[in-house]
Amino acid sequence: MSVDSVQFLVQNLFDPWTVRLVDWLFYAGVAVGVTKIAQGLYSLIPGVYTYFYPKLRPLSLTDKYGRWAVITGATSSLGTAFAKELAACGFDVVLISRSYDNLLDMASEIQSQYSVQAYGIHADFFLGQSVYNEIEKALLTDTLDIGVLAISKF
Repeated sequence: MSVDSVQFLVQNLFDPWTVRLVDWLFYAGVAVGVTKIAQGLYSLIPGVYTYFYPKLRPLSLTDKYGRWAVITGATSSLGTAFAKELAACGFDVVLISRSYDNLLDMASEIQSQYSVQAYGIHADFFLGQSVYNEIEKALLTDTLDIGVLAISKF
């Protein structure tokens, strides 16, 4: 068999290699594509765990941290928000504030709205160390499993 053109020679010499090279490049492209898809799916796992898993299996904060939460500055706007949010999560709350009338109103509001125990301790932290002793006595009278201390003002 004689070769009449260079194109025919090159085609016959390199055709088996070209077919193998094209096949190899195809499989390499498929492998890269599958790897990228797997990486993308793997990167979704933290998001699924963060956003969907808690809805499937709610976490009981009171089991994890304790039944009671103590909130100082409870009648301020931030303290009120802390108290209501913790009560909504199922915590019984001890409210500490220097505003006694607002304290009683808030305790009764939280008890009726969230069906948790709530009571207030009237204390003014500007009075010094004696206030801490009174708070300690009030907290130690009950067997409180205190898991959260929310300080809304300094």
